[in-house]
Amino acid sequence: MSVITIRNTDQPTIGKELGKELGASAIDWKRLRRLLLRCGLVVGSVGATLFYINSGFAGLLLRADGVVSRDHVTVATAFDGMVSEVFVRPGDVVAKGQKIAVVKSMPIRKTLAELELERARLRDKLAQLQAREQVVRETLPLAKSSAERAASFLQDLDHAQTTGLAVRKSLQEMTAASLAAAEHAASLEAEQNSLRFELASNRAAFESVISAHNELTTRYNDGTLVASVGGHIGPTVAHVGDRLSLANSPVTDIFTGKPFVLAYLPDSYLFSISAGEPVVIKSGQKVLLGRVERLLPLSENLPSDLQLPNRALERGRLVRISLPEASELPTDQRVRITTCFTDDCGIVRKLFQMTGAMGPGPGTEGSTKPVAAASLSAGRF
Repeated sequence: MSVITIRNTDQPTIGKELGKELGASAIDWKRLRRLLLRCGLVVGSVGATLFYINSGFAGLLLRADGVVSRDHVTVATAFDGMVSEVFVRPGDVVAKGQKIAVVKSMPIRKTLAELELERARLRDKLAQLQAREQVVRETLPLAKSSAERAASFLQDLDHAQTTGLAVRKSLQEMTAASLAAAEHAASLEAEQNSLRFELASNRAAFESVISAHNELTTRYNDGTLVASVGGHIGPTVAHVGDRLSLANSPVTDIFTGKPFVLAYLPDSYLFSISAGEPVVIKSGQKVLLGRVERLLPLSENLPSDLQLPNRALERGRLVRISLPEASELPTDQRVRITTCFTDDCGIVRKLFQMTGAMGPGPGTEGSTKPVAAASLSAGRF
């Protein structure tokens, strides 16, 4: 009996075909992963570009430039002149009323001399008018009385002439005398009225000249300029021999009061800030904590040294930020303002306590120390 063995010759073929299908499926998954990766890169690049164009992280985190400032008073002249003496130097501490400089002005001195001459002329004129007015006042009653007597005598003479007791010549002479007396009385009365108006106008002119002279003398003060407030002298002080004019006549600036930061809030910042909000102030290697005092209703261009190169001219809303009492930042120092993540800046405190870099904040004690290794500010300037 013979055994017949049946072999399935199709199995190798089926296995090969299944392997090919599995291989084709693996290649498709690799292509899909590559496609997804490329799409993700494209979407990420486009999103990053749009995010940068629409202000980037500056729109999410507060990052503003600012300047340390103080209230200041400009010491200047209201006239042309030349500096003859200077009593202060940059950085000096001055008290109210202290001498700053002496500025001599030839036009002012000439004007004062002319006012003196005019005052003397008006004084003499007033003396003459007053003397004449006194004479007229005393002689006018006599002139009126004389005119009345002459008129009465003329009437008597006219009556006598009708009865033949007076000659015509005497009547003519008496008529002329009566007319002269009446004219003299009327002239004195008219002069008296005129003198009243002339005296009043000259007195007003005299008082005006005296007032102008006194005011100019007080303002000129012999060219001495004094400090109207106490404070520190600014970095620029005029020198002896400098000529000052009305268009450009500052002698120096006096900085007074507590220092503060005038920050320029960028338009790209997406959130709002309010008074009392804490912020981080960075200047070089110093980091301080400050608080927003108020948002000013003003918007200005950033100073030229704060403008970024190859960028459009930037503007910002002005924000006044208070500095801690123990801060030693100099006036006109450039600073960077960044976000404080909590109400008391606890994160910032812990971060800088690790490095010993935190300076004093509002209501804290201690001295400012340089930052060693950490800073919340992105970039330095």
